[in-house]
Amino acid sequence: MQIAISIKNPIYRAYLKGIFELKNGYLLLTRDHDFGKVIISRVKYSREPIKTIVDHTTVVFDLPSGRSLANGEKYYLYICKEDQAKINEQLDAIFNIDFDRYCLEGKKLSMMQKDVIQAFIISRKIISLIGDNETLKKREYRDQLSVMKKYEDQLRKKAYYRNAHIEKSLNEYKQLIAS
Repeated sequence: MQIAISIKNPIYRAYLKGIFELKNGYLLLTRDHDFGKVIISRVKYSREPIKTIVDHTTVVFDLPSGRSLANGEKYYLYICKEDQAKINEQLDAIFNIDFDRYCLEGKKLSMMQKDVIQAFIISRKIISLIGDNETLKKREYRDQLSVMKKYEDQLRKKAYYRNAHIEKSLNEYKQLIAS
């Protein structure tokens, strides 16, 4: 049983490939990760095939068998557009929580923010600088470095914005206590 979802943000599509195993072109969805549970909870059944638009934003998941999808074999499975928009929002929230926790742990270890962001990108397999046979062509390596730089910039801005927002509210609270 497969389900196709449009994931708009390219960094989130790459993030999903680090969370779920890729097999035969499909990401193997599991309930082990919260996002797997989110997707499974949004699956709908239809007696007739549902037209799905497949483009560069489409991610196809292979669904696990289980109680929540027990009748899935008998129907066509889909996720409506509204639920796909909600899934994109929930993925954004899960990504942000994961990123924030990673940054906090890096701060506790006295790591520089740049190093924490690079470690996050590599540990979550958002990009891979190592090929299947441990050697990459120079062009592929440069392309991956370019993508990594782009994602580092995005995440650095995100970290700055989120930290500034938290520091501002803490300073307001600190002033209230001092008075």
